[in-house]
Amino acid sequence: MEARGRQLREQLFGAEGQQGYASALEDLAPDLRVLTYQYGFGEIFFRPGLDLKSRVVCTTAALAALKADAQLRNFLRAGPRVGFSKQEIVEVLIQTGGYAGYPAALNAISIAAEAWS
Repeated sequence: MEARGRQLREQLFGAEGQQGYASALEDLAPDLRVLTYQYGFGEIFFRPGLDLKSRVVCTTAALAALKADAQLRNFLRAGPRVGFSKQEIVEVLIQTGGYAGYPAALNAISIAAEAWS
């Protein structure tokens, strides 16, 4: 399960996804890395019922609502890799603002501008 999760994470995030908190996991909390790969990417993303693109958009909206900037940055970069246009992702962030609040949406748009530059 860990190997499948690691492979998916690399597919979604590429080399950029190994920076920041991901590299800190390797050094400071390798057990948390294993759990993240096994469960977060290895089990959740491979459940039946939703395709990968749908799971990425759900995760992006949730991370925007939570203001989880580091994780959101990776998923904003993953969106185009699974077939979303940047404008579609912006619409997801606008939609999120209606429920999570406009500060969350504005923060997410700022992260998107940075992630896509």
